[in-house]
Amino acid sequence: MSNEFRLEDVTDGKQYGIHDMVRVGCGDCEGCSACCRGMGTSVILDPYDMWNLERALGEDTKAIFRDHLEKHVQNGLILPNLKMAGEEEACTFLDENGRCGIHPYRTGLCRLYPLGRKYDETENGGFFYILMRDACQKRNLTKVKLRKWIDTDNLPENDAYHVRWHWFVRTMEQKMPGVSVPEQMKLAEYILKLFFEMPYRTKESFYPQFEKRMGMAARKCGNTTGERKDR
Repeated sequence: MSNEFRLEDVTDGKQYGIHDMVRVGCGDCEGCSACCRGMGTSVILDPYDMWNLERALGEDTKAIFRDHLEKHVQNGLILPNLKMAGEEEACTFLDENGRCGIHPYRTGLCRLYPLGRKYDETENGGFFYILMRDACQKRNLTKVKLRKWIDTDNLPENDAYHVRWHWFVRTMEQKMPGVSVPEQMKLAEYILKLFFEMPYRTKESFYPQFEKRMGMAARKCGNTTGERKDR
């Protein structure tokens, strides 16, 4: 979850909010699925993504991990990423026409692309949106309102959730070096199970379920509520 880079090196240099217009319109990706291929382990999921995948597929989490995900070790945590498969290293959700088979339920990073989030590490702990320069292979992109592009219900609530998850992950990453290796493994496996392997109730709102699991994580792992400790 680290975002240690110089904005001027990789973005258009601007900061965006949900009501801003951004040049990301790509004609519905017609004839192109470049950003769904060769992404390695970079499309890392968060708990909201897992809830959405369960809604999309109607499968248990074991089947979803088996067919579509890999377990990715990052700074002591084990987080799932979308699996790339075949000679073209394509996302397993791409159909024979190169279209996303779960588009209404696609992951948060897929919704954002070529946008990203830059978190404020020093002040209020929030984030702003950034546009990655030359990330999309299409040219002559058109302007779209950012909120429409992300296409997520209850976006302010979703943004608040992303701040909570970001700071939870950061707190756990900072905690890991201070405990023994066996304890690190126990914590990493517990977080993976709690937020990704334990099924969600897909007909109910995600956010109360997430908050309940955050409470469980706080009791198990200590001060990991997702709130800034230095306010």
